[in-house]
Amino acid sequence: MALQPLYFVVVAFWPFVWWLIFFGMYRGWEHRSRYQKVALTVLPHLTTWLLGVLLYFNLPVLKSTRIFSVETLAFLGIISGLLLALLLSKGQCQFWRLPVQQPRRFLVQGGVISITSVAEEIIWRGFFFVSLLDLLSFPIALAALASSIWFGLEHMHQGWKMLPMYILIGGVFCMLFIFTGNLIAPVTAHIAYNLAIVGPKLGDAVNTASARGDSP
Repeated sequence: MALQPLYFVVVAFWPFVWWLIFFGMYRGWEHRSRYQKVALTVLPHLTTWLLGVLLYFNLPVLKSTRIFSVETLAFLGIISGLLLALLLSKGQCQFWRLPVQQPRRFLVQGGVISITSVAEEIIWRGFFFVSLLDLLSFPIALAALASSIWFGLEHMHQGWKMLPMYILIGGVFCMLFIFTGNLIAPVTAHIAYNLAIVGPKLGDAVNTASARGDSP
């Protein structure tokens, strides 16, 4: 009960802080080195990941439920993420084209994607959405909408035109969370979606670099 005012402050202001963090990070993004981009992506996500876990002790953990096993939840998430990627890319997403020619670069990219995906699900579904329900007594539909809108605003560095798509993506992840009551499905869906979208682009970048004779 003593932490309830702190919950209220974090739930009320955290989305705005997160938004400022990302907009600050992406200023001059194209001029930053590869290592700076990795650090500026990973560190804020890890920090917020820990913040969400420490502030919300009832965070739905990554384990099996009475209805679904871990394997079932992970499979459901992976399939949902890949289908979402195919749908939103209008079938143009070729998630099987991964840059196996340069596994070190792909492993780094995959690691960054995994860390950020887990962190975003902990913050937006596990912490923010659940806090709106438990602390502020939001109706479940309104809490899901609020969580999805702020998730979309987090990705505003990609332009206003992308906002409706990211709100939709956040809504799908939120529905997975509501349906399973666990973060495994939305986390694996998030990772699968990002890999499906980024993987082919990374493969193209690797092929271009190889054609120029660049080092990994």
